[in-house]
Amino acid sequence: FPRVRNIVEFVTSLLEVSEATLESVYNSVNVENANTAFSVLEFGLFIRYRSTERLLALHCLLSTKFGYRRRPNGYVEQLLMQQGVLGVDKNSGKIEKSYDEMYSIFKTGSIGRAIQDDDIEKFIKLTADSSFDPNKALITESEVIGAAEGSGSNRTSLRLGGRKVKSYSVSYMQLMAFFGSVKCFKHAISTDAYDMNNVAKYAIAGGDKEIIHILEQKGISFDGCFEVAV
Repeated sequence: FPRVRNIVEFVTSLLEVSEATLESVYNSVNVENANTAFSVLEFGLFIRYRSTERLLALHCLLSTKFGYRRRPNGYVEQLLMQQGVLGVDKNSGKIEKSYDEMYSIFKTGSIGRAIQDDDIEKFIKLTADSSFDPNKALITESEVIGAAEGSGSNRTSLRLGGRKVKSYSVSYMQLMAFFGSVKCFKHAISTDAYDMNNVAKYAIAGGDKEIIHILEQKGISFDGCFEVAV
C-alpha cells in the first residue's frame, strides 16, 4: 500500500502541476521514474485540456533534463513538435497546425468558441437569434473531445498530416460541461431548452466540480461514467 500511495501522489503531482509547484515536481522526477512521468504527461495532455500549457512546460523541462526518445501519435505528437521537443519525422508528416490553432478548437466568433472561452455575453447574443436551435449538434475533429466521446478509447484514432481524421458530433451542453464553461452552463441549464443527453460523461471528462454538482442537484445520472473518470 505505501508504494501504491507514493505512485498516486506522484501521478497527481504531475497532472496538477502549477506555477507554485513546478520546481518541486520537477525535482521529484529522476532517472528511475522519468519514463513514467513522460507517460503521465502525455496522457495528461488529453485529460487535462485546460492545463495544457502547464503540462507542456513541465514536459519541456524534463525533456531537456533527461532527453526524450519517445514518439507519441496524433495530437500529442503535434504539440511536442510545436514546442521543439520532437523533430518533424518523415513518417509523421509536417506540423499541420500552430499551438493556438490546436488549442482554440472553434473559430473566433462562433458559438463553439464562445462556449470554449466561457464568453457568456457572446453566448447569449448568438443564442438569442430566432434561428438558433439549442439541440443542434456541432461537428468537431478535435482529438481531445474525441477522447471524451469514446470514454478514452479513441485517443489514438485521429491522425493529422493527411491521414484519415474522425469527426465527432457533440451537443452544446456536452461542450459546456467538457470545457468547464460554468457561466454558459448555468445560463443554458436554467432555460430547460437544451439536450441533456450524455452530459454527465463530458462533465466528468472536463472535471469541473461546480458543473458536476449542478448535475447532481438536477438528478442527472452518472451511470456509465466510471471508465471516463478513470
